[in-house]
Amino acid sequence: YAQLRELNHISALRTAAIGLKPAWHFMQAEQVERHQAILDKRAGDPWQYRVLPAALVEAVHRATPTVPLTRWFVLLRWAQNTCIFLAFSYLLAGLGLSTRFQLAGLMALAWSLALSGYNAGLAFDTYFDLLFYLLAAGWLLRGRYGPVIPLALLAAANRETSLLLPLLMAVTPGRPIRNRLRVAGLTLAAQFVVLAGLRMTLGPQPLIIPEGHAPGCSLFLYNVARPITWLNLGLAFMLVPLLAAGGWRTVSTPLGRWALALVPIWLAAHFAGAIVAEIRLMLVPYALVVLPTALLALASREPAPSAPGLPAGGRAGSRS
Repeated sequence: YAQLRELNHISALRTAAIGLKPAWHFMQAEQVERHQAILDKRAGDPWQYRVLPAALVEAVHRATPTVPLTRWFVLLRWAQNTCIFLAFSYLLAGLGLSTRFQLAGLMALAWSLALSGYNAGLAFDTYFDLLFYLLAAGWLLRGRYGPVIPLALLAAANRETSLLLPLLMAVTPGRPIRNRLRVAGLTLAAQFVVLAGLRMTLGPQPLIIPEGHAPGCSLFLYNVARPITWLNLGLAFMLVPLLAAGGWRTVSTPLGRWALALVPIWLAAHFAGAIVAEIRLMLVPYALVVLPTALLALASREPAPSAPGLPAGGRAGSRS
């Protein structure tokens, strides 16, 4: 509901009305237009090549022509959020966190998702990106490299940021380093084939310039200098990054490797190539590294459970 209500801020019909009337207007007009632009091959670079969400929605819409397209938009968002929560819980369980800390993590992630709609529309590709990274991380923690390969190829048709999935495979311990590098390299090559195939099939598109700033130094300085960038990041992620930084020494080996390998590249690419105030773009490093690290840090500070039959803090053989 919070994500749909956020559409009011970018809808042509801005209103103080309570409920989802502005959201429905946005979906009926602007979201349908964005969807149709991809189908008509006029969405621009890079949106034109992020075909997975449009292909999925169009397939189910054609199979059920009596169901309005806007209803499928809402159902897809609901399904995405549900799968993201399940995948995140799966990841936290793989890190050894108890059910209590999994629930705390889910609440923190839900808060961030609810506040991630700034200037976003429904942005199905971004949420698929988050889902794919969480699934891949959960599988890799358990030594399951096989499912990550087709997932990475599917993700390449969704968003170009999926090119870091093979890097995740390469740095996750569990298999010999040569084996990991070989599989990661072949997966990355296959992803480039998918991306090249999409660009050859769909043809060249005009490059979209975010808010009038060309990617690179100009966009980087624009992001850094905007107060809204830091306000949105602070509201969505609260004190979790500080908790993660304070608990860095307690971080598990996979999380530490993911942080060093993925987070710097992710931040550099998005500060120089996107509008960071649209903080949904930061959900992948947040959910993959920052929030789990904070939860592990909090879990490490819990006192050890007392032995059965003893009061908390008691010792066997002591008398009171």
